Amino acid sequence: MGKVVPLLSASNLEFDCGDSQLNRWFKKRAIENEAAGFSRTYVMQVEDRSVGYYSLSAAALDIDPAALDEPSAPDPIPAILLGRMAVGLEYQGIGVGKRLLSDAIARARFVATKVGAAVLLVHPKPAARDYYLANGFAPLSSNDAVFLKL
Repeated sequence: MGKVVPLLSASNLEFDCGDSQLNRWFKKRAIENEAAGFSRTYVMQVEDRSVGYYSLSAAALDIDPAALDEPSAPDPIPAILLGRMAVGLEYQGIGVGKRLLSDAIARARFVATKVGAAVLLVHPKPAARDYYLANGFAPLSSNDAVFLKL
């Protein structure tokens, strides 16, 4: 289906997912955040086209550790944030999002073994919340965020 590569290894950064906010973030902020060390963005490439992306960064989750069934968890709970994820218009509905999400989860789990993190956290747009819930994420009772235990 395509290869997921780090942003700076992507051969073409032209992208349109139909959401101007997500397009603008990818075209303007992804490289700036990469250079500043604020996030890492991964791009799915099919041939020479960028068909989707996601970004990861470090985070902390200020919730009751009992919400994770981990009474000895630190406060705040170390997390990895899936900050942005989008799929190009022509590739929506054919599994690209699921592949990107799977790659993000695998990468987050790998990082968690190296630095310690308990959850993958997402603050989804309202229209995307059910997508994450259907893919194993659980709702946070304190807000609209969702999480997946790593």
